[in-house]
Amino acid sequence: MSFGRRRALIGAIGAGLAVPRALLAQAPKTVVVLFAGDSEDDEPAALAFFDEMRRRGWSDGVSVRYERLHGKGSREYVAGLAGRAAESAPDLIVATTSSLALAVTKEGGAVPVVFMSSSDPVAVGLVESIARPGGNVTGAYQVQGDAAAVRYQLIRELLPGARKVGVVYDRRAADLARQQR
Repeated sequence: MSFGRRRALIGAIGAGLAVPRALLAQAPKTVVVLFAGDSEDDEPAALAFFDEMRRRGWSDGVSVRYERLHGKGSREYVAGLAGRAAESAPDLIVATTSSLALAVTKEGGAVPVVFMSSSDPVAVGLVESIARPGGNVTGAYQVQGDAAAVRYQLIRELLPGARKVGVVYDRRAADLARQQR
């Protein structure tokens, strides 16, 4: 066999070995991450999520592609974000607040939604129960418990002469009653 034919045969074998590998490679999964505020305010709170994804082998641009959408602190803009996220048909939607998760679930669809929230997901209507969330929504929330009482105690210690303390609530928050307890 001539040198040229041998090189062509080796090239064909090499290409034949490379093609199945290329065919097996999957396109990166698309994950839409929704933030209620601005990127510089909200992204640091989600760093643990991105770090854990990277630790588990989900490399940005390789096995996963993140699309970050920011609500810039506007409730009206947040509702539009949920619609944009659902329309783009990603593989997963990550909502960094319960308001965003509720907006996404109201859009319907079968895209899995993962929430990170300080609101009780059962109380706000995101899931049926903690043990069995049901549907396509799951996530984690930080149990506040007596955190409000501790905050007031700290204020009392720091400002013992204070006669009045103002508290600002979002009247449209899904868990307003719980926050006011």
